[in-house]
This record gives sequence, structure tokens and C-alpha cells, in this order.
Amino acid sequence: MKSIKILLILAMLLPLAYFADAQNCQSQLSMRKAVHPYRFNTSSKSATCLSGRKYEFVLPLTKGLDYRIQFFASPVFDMNIDFKIVDMNTNEVVVDLPGKVGPMDTPEKGKTVLQAYHDEKLGKSVNPYFDFFPAQSTSLKIMIDIKEKLPEQPLEYEYEYDEWGNAINQKPKESTPDPDAKPLEILKGCVTVYVIDKPSDVSEF
Repeated sequence: MKSIKILLILAMLLPLAYFADAQNCQSQLSMRKAVHPYRFNTSSKSATCLSGRKYEFVLPLTKGLDYRIQFFASPVFDMNIDFKIVDMNTNEVVVDLPGKVGPMDTPEKGKTVLQAYHDEKLGKSVNPYFDFFPAQSTSLKIMIDIKEKLPEQPLEYEYEYDEWGNAINQKPKESTPDPDAKPLEILKGCVTVYVIDKPSDVSEF
């Protein structure tokens, strides 16, 4: 009888845990403030997601507005997320990028979706953003592929040697994850699609 009571309590608490998670994800939106002339777009969304899953989100774009989109994800995912954006009017892939660059690469604009990069003009670190100026109303299909967490592999190094055979330089060797390795625990966190817009600077008669 005691074990039945415990099971009932757990069954009641589980939905509350998911609800609390959902509420926490919504706070990811409320903490962000659009700067004039941009304004918050109500199509923005933040939701609880799981590793090893793929998600789709359709964002309508209206002619006469300029849009800026940014993505954010909980640290638990370590930015191991691929993003693809398709213009549903033309089926053109307009963005197809990873959340972060490889360990031997430097993050730059147009190379990453989540990883900040240094903007030379502004002289500071900038979170990636994507601007859209629709010539006609359309919709964007945003595809989010959250990678499974694989077991950590030992770090290997490549060495450079001088003429006497002494190691003079070392750098980490890029390794490919073993596709047959079993994933670790399923990770759960928030993925946020933050959308702001402003009236277009181009007017037509």
C-alpha cells in the first residue's frame, strides 16, 4: 500500500516538473528586450527539447517588415545543435549551420548559430543573428536537430618535432565521434527562437 502511494505521488509530480520546465523556458523570452526600432514579435518561441530529437517551427513573415532572428539554447546541450532554415515559398535553404564551429576553427559571422563571435566593427562579442527582408509574404521553416551526447573520447595530440627529434609544438587532433558509441543520458533543456521586427525601410507605391 505504501509503494502505491509513492507511485501516485510520483505520477502527480511528473507533470508538474514538465510544467515547471516549460515555465522556465518561457522566461528565456521575457528576459530579452528589443531595442528601438525593433520590437518583440509574438511568434517567438521557447520550448523544452530533448537531445537526439529533431524539431520544426514555422515562422510567418509579412511583406513590409524587416525581421531579425536569434537562437539560444540551454548550456546542457553544449551548442551541439544543427539549424536549417528554408523559405517555404521557394524551398530555398537560406541557413544551414551548426550551433558552434569545430575545436580548431574560429567562430565568425555566418559560420555559427549559437556561438558568439568577435565583431571587428563593434569591437565586442556578438551573438549570431539572421536578418530577413521579405519582398513578399512568406513563411520560414526552421529545423532544429539536437545531437545526442556521445561518450567522451580521450583527447589526442599531434606533435611537431625539431631536427633533433624533440617535440616543439603540440595541438589537439580533431577526432570523429564513433557512430557506434551508445549515447549517454537524454539531455533536456530549452531552445529559444527569438524574433524581433521593424517596419521596412523600403516603401513601395
